Amino acid sequence: MISMKKPLVYGLIGLVVVILIIVVASSSPSAPTDQSNLNATSTKTGTPGETPTTNPPTSNPPSSATQTPKPATKPIAPDPTSQSISITSPILDARFDIGQLNTIKWSREPGIIAGLYLVDATTNATLGWITPTITAHQTSYTWDAKDVALSRQSGVKKSITPGRYYIKMKFDGPISEATSNTFYILYSEQDTTFSHNLLIQNFKFIPASIAVRIGEKVIIQNKDQNTYILNPKNFGESLTIAPGETKTITTGNFPEGAQGFYSEKYSATNLSVDIYK
Repeated sequence: MISMKKPLVYGLIGLVVVILIIVVASSSPSAPTDQSNLNATSTKTGTPGETPTTNPPTSNPPSSATQTPKPATKPIAPDPTSQSISITSPILDARFDIGQLNTIKWSREPGIIAGLYLVDATTNATLGWITPTITAHQTSYTWDAKDVALSRQSGVKKSITPGRYYIKMKFDGPISEATSNTFYILYSEQDTTFSHNLLIQNFKFIPASIAVRIGEKVIIQNKDQNTYILNPKNFGESLTIAPGETKTITTGNFPEGAQGFYSEKYSATNLSVDIYK
């Protein structure tokens, strides 16, 4: 009995060992044995017509600082003091009566302190200061045309004689000086006898634009070799002026406003006259 059981026991033990070997072998990974299949698998991602397998990106997304848009830059408003100013009154050949109230005007508030001084139009010599101080918000100044200060700081004054002048406006800041039209300073009684002398030369009036106070005379001399027929723009009668001839126009009955004369034959022969009281 004992000799029969031993082979059976040994057989069972051997069977268990075989089963254990099979189980262990089946659970361990097996390496590929076909090198050609390995090569085919490794090159499959580059084959045209097939969807390549891609790895997920490993780089970090952009930081929030690079994604935030920069705020819009606010435009810088221009400095008003850097813009030019023009003197609008007196107009060309205007009259400032000595002892009367005469108004000097300019195009806008300067925004800074300024001063007005008077210059002789014949010699370009500075006579003195009409006023040393114009405030930042002024657009005009009233002047009696009697005298000027010798300096901007001095109260010593000098009387003005009748003549032709222009005004300069000097700013205490980054604005270029402004210059007025040339004008006349006269005694009131001189206005009634004042006359404007013009030329017609090379088919043009010299000057081509003037300001005339009602009652003043306009004297026109023809320096060309052509006869001109001058037609009024708004008021008056036609005027014929031969070569070398001089004609006088009296403005006593002219209405205030824009007037003038022109030639139908010669378009360049054109005169603008601003009539004022």
